[in-house]
Amino acid sequence: MGAIHFASQKGHLEVVRTLLSAGGSVKSITRKGLTPLHYAAQGSHFEIVKYLVKKGASVRATTKAGKSPADVAGNAETQNFLEECEEQARKAKVNNEKKTEIVKPESCSNEGDVKDLKRKDSEDGNEGEEEEASSKPKKPKVALSHLQDTDDTEADQEEE
Repeated sequence: MGAIHFASQKGHLEVVRTLLSAGGSVKSITRKGLTPLHYAAQGSHFEIVKYLVKKGASVRATTKAGKSPADVAGNAETQNFLEECEEQARKAKVNNEKKTEIVKPESCSNEGDVKDLKRKDSEDGNEGEEEEASSKPKKPKVALSHLQDTDDTEADQEEE
């Protein structure tokens, strides 16, 4: 379990924001297939659920056991929100095949809560940082053989 999973599970919205702005991913999964959205939904942390959806977390992601975030939701409010988002994601997929319309996460909310989160995010200066991090290429792996001392290789040969 990564830091973002733990923060989502425990309800630490500011920590989740910080981790995402530092390059964390809303799409990271555990060995069991749980995403940060699964943990937030399971713990009934509605504000974090809304924030993760706004940041692009997949409401249709399933665990290895086949559970979606809506399936593991700890309360009805969270479950209804996630089911509504799933339905809109399905409609967007159908609409996307017909035309190039994309559903915004804020349309999943009956209230202006997600817009409030967006405004708070803009005030924090975190807007668009996730896009910047994802557009950068990965750094190439660096050979570390130069760090091995010649004494180390001689000691390995003597042991054989």
